[in-house]
Amino acid sequence: RKSKKKAVTKIYDDRDNPGLEEATVHCLRHSFAKNLVDAGTPLQVVAQLAGHESLQTTRRYVTPIEADLRRGAHRSCTALKRKL
Repeated sequence: RKSKKKAVTKIYDDRDNPGLEEATVHCLRHSFAKNLVDAGTPLQVVAQLAGHESLQTTRRYVTPIEADLRRGAHRSCTALKRKL
């Protein structure tokens, strides 16, 4: 784990990213996966990029937040109104 943290520290220099010194590898991994899903990347691709053998593992990283649920509901309502 320490070697991963050192690698992350080298990639994200604290001087260029204030507050990132508090980020954990898990937090960065979660953000990476969530950003991919938010950008419309298929879950299978996210799983492969994250090195997960199971989609169940990937799903834990990309659990929708309330804003995601609201956005999805809004899109659904908008699509339904267009059909009516």
